[in-house]
Amino acid sequence: MKNVSDFEYSLNEQISYNATLKECVQAIYNNKKHSVVLVKDGKTVGILSERDIVELYSKNIDFDKKAIEVASSNVISILSTRDIEYAINLMIDNGIRRVVVVDNNRDVIGILTQEDIINHIEKDIFQTKLKISNILKNNQEVYSCDKNATIDDVSNLMSLKKVSMIPILEENRAIGIVTEIDLVKFSIQNISKNEKISNLMTTSIKSVHEDEFVEDAIGFMKSYNIRHLIIENSDKKIIGVITYSDIVRTLQGNYKHYLEQKLKQHQKTLNTIPQYVINAVYTNNEILVQWANKKALELDAQMIDKNICEVLNDNICKEVFDSYFLNKPLENMKINLFDSYFELSTNINGNNVQIILNNVTKYELIAKKYSSVAQKEQSIKNLLKTIINSLPTPIFYKDRNGIFLECNNAFADLFSTSREKIVGNTLEKIFPALDIDKIEDHDRYV
Repeated sequence: MKNVSDFEYSLNEQISYNATLKECVQAIYNNKKHSVVLVKDGKTVGILSERDIVELYSKNIDFDKKAIEVASSNVISILSTRDIEYAINLMIDNGIRRVVVVDNNRDVIGILTQEDIINHIEKDIFQTKLKISNILKNNQEVYSCDKNATIDDVSNLMSLKKVSMIPILEENRAIGIVTEIDLVKFSIQNISKNEKISNLMTTSIKSVHEDEFVEDAIGFMKSYNIRHLIIENSDKKIIGVITYSDIVRTLQGNYKHYLEQKLKQHQKTLNTIPQYVINAVYTNNEILVQWANKKALELDAQMIDKNICEVLNDNICKEVFDSYFLNKPLENMKINLFDSYFELSTNINGNNVQIILNNVTKYELIAKKYSSVAQKEQSIKNLLKTIINSLPTPIFYKDRNGIFLECNNAFADLFSTSREKIVGNTLEKIFPALDIDKIEDHDRYV
């Protein structure tokens, strides 16, 4: 498999935007993607995942409510023509477990998950000598519940800690597990949230030793059709849980994981600044948006995986392409976008293009205001000049140094010269034969 289009997709991965939460829960339970896309006229308008359902379930949300009211509208989609490596990077860069696959018209095809990629990827891509202990997070905390806990206790913990599986313990030994899909099932069956979890948990626990290889863990998860694997040490103590998200990070080695953490920190910082930041990559003659900070997503919440020309207008897009191909970053270029004024800057690094937009609308409006005042003043001056020139009486005015600042045509005609020769000069330069001192004394007296 090379492209996103090579994967299988099903119609039950999407549902009408008018569907209730209850209908969405049923769809999620029935499909293999652990999520469902809300669609209107073929286009994505929202998405709900198992994790979303768990969070809503823990908050006692009425499941007869319309799903669109609570679904996430910030949906990241990808064209079916993109390659697998691009899809992997898109998921890692945006910290997500799935993307919505669309065609060239942006109509929904289905959902691509990390699990899909791992289940169909070539074995030699994995570092076969990499042990599970190498991909476990340092000092990973395993969140668990006692066997006497209720469904409510488990759903609240899962929602609070953003985990997809909770081991159930008895005397510090795992006797069962509860996953997100289990809680989805409980909600469908209207089981009381006060029910003891030990009566409903999955008792068939799958675990492996920390010294097993990642490749073997993948085979194990495939064989048992599970998405989580409990990791134990030699004392049979649970030291961690790995998921498909953890395995995806190993596709390009531990260094990829290190870069991912640095990238997340960098992105976290970019999300706090007032500038609009868009990270894009050049591929197949397109500059595609891979990530955008929260401020940039205000311009277009669906910009991820779009050609930059769909986000910016044609003129600005051309400037970005020229900047990339000439390897010449733009710096504070003034542009007009979405009826606002911005300064556009770009950073170029290999195939990567970072676009930074600084909204300077309020400063431009102030500048325009002052420019408008100056234009009005100039208009008044021009009008006054026209009136003075139309008078038959010779008129002039000059400064304290005797330099003519202005005169009308009647004054210039009086001395058989032009206005241009008078303005900016003194009497001495214009009329050297005249008795200048007497005239200047008279003017100073006036």
